[in-house]
Amino acid sequence: MRNIKKYLIVLVVLSFILLFATSCVNTGNETSESAFSETESTYPELKIETSNDENRLYESMEYTFIPDDEIIGTWQAGNAVEKIEDFETGKLLFSSPEKLYWQSCIFFDSGLLSYKFSNSKNATEKWTKGYVLYSKFGVIPAYTLKQIDGKRYMFVEWKIGDYPFTGKIPCYYVFEKTSDNAVFPINAYDDVRNEDILVADLSSFDKKILTLKFNEKTIFPAREKMPARDEYQPDYIMEAGKNPGLGVRSIHDKGITGKGVTVAIIDQPLYIDSHPEYAGKIIEYKDFGCESETSIHGPAVTSLLVGETVGTAPGAKIYYAAVPSWNLDTTCYADAVDWIVETNKNLPDGEKIRVISISGAPTPSNDDWTNGEKYLESVKRATEAGFLVLDCSSENGMIGACGYDFDNPEDVSLCKPGYLNNPVWNKDDILVPVQYRTLAEEYFSKGDITYQYTGEGGLSWGIPYVAGVLAMGWEVTPELTADEIIDILFDTAYVDSSGYKYINPTAFISYLSSKE
Repeated sequence: MRNIKKYLIVLVVLSFILLFATSCVNTGNETSESAFSETESTYPELKIETSNDENRLYESMEYTFIPDDEIIGTWQAGNAVEKIEDFETGKLLFSSPEKLYWQSCIFFDSGLLSYKFSNSKNATEKWTKGYVLYSKFGVIPAYTLKQIDGKRYMFVEWKIGDYPFTGKIPCYYVFEKTSDNAVFPINAYDDVRNEDILVADLSSFDKKILTLKFNEKTIFPAREKMPARDEYQPDYIMEAGKNPGLGVRSIHDKGITGKGVTVAIIDQPLYIDSHPEYAGKIIEYKDFGCESETSIHGPAVTSLLVGETVGTAPGAKIYYAAVPSWNLDTTCYADAVDWIVETNKNLPDGEKIRVISISGAPTPSNDDWTNGEKYLESVKRATEAGFLVLDCSSENGMIGACGYDFDNPEDVSLCKPGYLNNPVWNKDDILVPVQYRTLAEEYFSKGDITYQYTGEGGLSWGIPYVAGVLAMGWEVTPELTADEIIDILFDTAYVDSSGYKYINPTAFISYLSSKE
C-alpha cells in the first residue's frame, strides 16, 4: 500500500511540475568550439502552438520523426544553468548533482527516450531532432548539443521551481554524455507497467523475468530479445500467474468455490460492476471519503479473493468498504469495520459476513498512521461479535509471505518462506503465496480493464488469499467459529524441515470434508 501511495504522490507532483514548465529561449550565442550541430527550435511537423504562459504544447500527437545520430546514447545530469553561455565546466550550481530532479536519460535511434527522475523509476517518452516530446503532459523541451573541453554536453530547457534550496530557477539542465551505447535499464524486480520497453534486451534475463511487475499495456521487446524458454514469455507468465496454486483449482473442480459465503473487504476504491473478475459479486459498496472510484490496490485484492479466474473463492460474495488509505488516518478503517458489524446485525443467518479482509496495517505499531488505537477498538468489537479480522499488522497478524515454485505451483513442499529477495519469516505465522501472481487492474478509467502480474507481491496479496480459502472452508462446514476454523487451518498446514508452516488448501478442505 505504501508503494501505491508513493506512486500516486509522485504522479501528482510530476504532473504539477510539468504543467508549469515553461520553455526558455535559446540564445544561439556560441561561446565554445562545438563538434555538434546547433539544433533548430522550430519544426512545423510538431504542429506546435504556444500558450499564454509560453509553454510549448502539443497541438497534435502527429509529427514526423527526424533522427539525430549525435544524441544517441546515455546522458547523465550534472548541473543546471539559467543560460547556456553561463555554463562552466567544473562549476556546480548545486552542492551535488544528486539533488537534481532529472537524473539521467538514454536516447535510442528508434525515437524512444528512457529517463529517470529522482526518487522514481525509469520511464519512457519520445524524441525527435531538437526536442524531447512529453506526450503524457503535452510539453516539448528543446535540447542543444555542444562539445566543450573535449566533452559532450546536452542542454535541455526546463524552467521549473524544483530547486528551492538554491533560490534560483534554472532554465537548462546540463547533461554530460557518458556513453554512445543505448542500453535500456531493466533490472530484476523493476516495475514496467504501462511502459514501452521495446528497445530493451532481455535475452539473458532468463528466470529473472519472473521478478518483474508488468501489465497488459507493457510493450516488450521482440521475441529474439526475450528469454529463450516459452514459459518466460509475458503472455505465458500472465496466464500462469492467475492460478492461485497449491491445489486451489482442484478444489474448485469439486464444486467448492466459497458459494453461499459472505466476506468483507476494506481497501482502496474500485469500480464495482465492470471487471469480469468480480462484476456482480459485490453486494454493497460504501465509500468512506475516498472521493474516487478507482485504485490499483482495490481491484487487485478483490480479484485475489473472489476473482473468477484469479481468486481462491470465486463463488463468495462481498461487502466492500472503500477507504482513502493514502490519508494515513485509521479513522476511516475504524468506521468501515463498525459499518460492517452494524450491517451484519440485519442480515439473516445464512448470509452473515464471516471474515473481514484488510490488506493493510493501520495500527499503533505502524508509525506512518494516526489514530491506530481507534482502529484496534473497532477490531475488538468485531471480534467479540464473531468476526474474523485479517490484516497485515503485528497486533492482529498471523499471516506471512511465501512463494510457490513457478514451474510446480501446486506442490506445497516446494514453497519457500518470505520474499524472493528476503527468504525469511516468522515461524509462528502461516505462510501464503504472494509471488508470481496475476491480478485484476482497472485503474485509469472505468472500463479500462487489464491484468497486472507481480513477480514479488507484498503481504497485501496474502490476506485475501487466506480469506478466500477460509470462505471455501465455511462453505463445507458453515457452523465453524472464527477461532475453530483458524485452528484447523494451522493444524492442516504443511511444515517444512526448518519449521515454517505453509497454507495447505487441499489438506484443509479434505479435513473439513471428512468431518461431514
